[in-house]
Amino acid sequence: MRISSARIDSPSLTMDPRHSAQDVVRCALCRDAVAPMYCNVCHTHLCGDCVEEHFSNKSKVHVVVPLEQFLSTLNYPKCSTHPMEQCELHCELCDIPICSSCISSGKHIGHLVDNFESFECKNEVIRKDLGELEKSILPNYKKSAVIITTQKTDQHKHYQKLTAELNEQGDALHREINSLIQRKQSEIDDMNAQNLAALEKQEDVINTTLHEIKQIILHLKSLLESSNLSRISKYKSRHGNFRKMPPKLKISPPNFQPQKINREQLLKQFVSLSSLSIETVEQGYTAPSSEDGSSHPARPLLDVPRLIADIPTSGYDYLYNVTSPSDEKISTRGNNEIMKLYNMKGEVLENRNLDIYVADYDAGAVVVVSAAGKLRFRYTGPPSTPRESFRPLGITTDSCGNILTSDRIKHRIHITDREGHFLRFIHICGLLAPWG
Repeated sequence: MRISSARIDSPSLTMDPRHSAQDVVRCALCRDAVAPMYCNVCHTHLCGDCVEEHFSNKSKVHVVVPLEQFLSTLNYPKCSTHPMEQCELHCELCDIPICSSCISSGKHIGHLVDNFESFECKNEVIRKDLGELEKSILPNYKKSAVIITTQKTDQHKHYQKLTAELNEQGDALHREINSLIQRKQSEIDDMNAQNLAALEKQEDVINTTLHEIKQIILHLKSLLESSNLSRISKYKSRHGNFRKMPPKLKISPPNFQPQKINREQLLKQFVSLSSLSIETVEQGYTAPSSEDGSSHPARPLLDVPRLIADIPTSGYDYLYNVTSPSDEKISTRGNNEIMKLYNMKGEVLENRNLDIYVADYDAGAVVVVSAAGKLRFRYTGPPSTPRESFRPLGITTDSCGNILTSDRIKHRIHITDREGHFLRFIHICGLLAPWG
């Protein structure tokens, strides 16, 4: 949209955005008539004849007002340099809002300023961002939140299962240990019984011998007290049988020799638990595309080409190529081996959908292939152009994905959309055999 634009050539120039020299605003529908009306809902310029046609679209409740009325409702920001002034203008080169005093200060000499195009473009960006946030980004984050909730539930169940399995393994280990202890206890009880039996047997032998010895002692005492020669004469000594003591039992009871508990070995035998792994996996995201496949807010093409910047170059006779390594710099190449870098805005060399664009001069065609190498289309000029007269020498794309290719023979630039459909020429701004 173009309400007012001008180049500031001297610090004495001041601009009132409501009365400055204006580019003609064309109707967005018929593209020919002047558009004095504006739809607040669709943000569209309309001529008087197309208002009725615009209202025929029942998908929205349209609010069409005079353009001047719409402009009067804009809420302009305060100037940061001149706090008492409102910024009703926008410097395209500096990309900042400015006021009339900023222009008078001379800081924007040679810069192109406008009072509405940037506003609508930013509004279009805001609308696009809002649509993307509401239709794509927000649902994706909601989906991620649901996934996390599900993951938490699944995690809780999984760890409960792990705990149950651990307790079950612990019970099994306890049962096995108790069984081993009972078996060893039985062995101890058996050895104790054997030991006790041996001692009791030896005890019986000793007690029997003791009883015999005591009886012999009593008999011998009675003989000594008796004067019965017959009994004394019959006595025969037997105590020699008792001089040899019965063998003494030497018992070596078993000892408990506990083995050192190897915790690591026991842990390996007890349970094997894999380590926890937490990885960050990048989620793919594709910005929603509009109906024509463009993911960038389209700006209306100008009926009359507008010069943004005129950059004088030197060091070669012919300028062949221009490229832009950044938004603030352009790189140029001529008919020598020297490349020069300038501090200005320049072209974009790669389209937004990553297609590959080639200008084939000999074939008289622009050839477009996908990133996978598949032919998408060939552009040989608009239908009315004789095929042999189209000789493209340079090619680039803009931020909307439109294709610009220079035609050196016809001294003009072809503009097509990203699908190869012809849009218009640039040929009235002094081009002479453009190459780059």
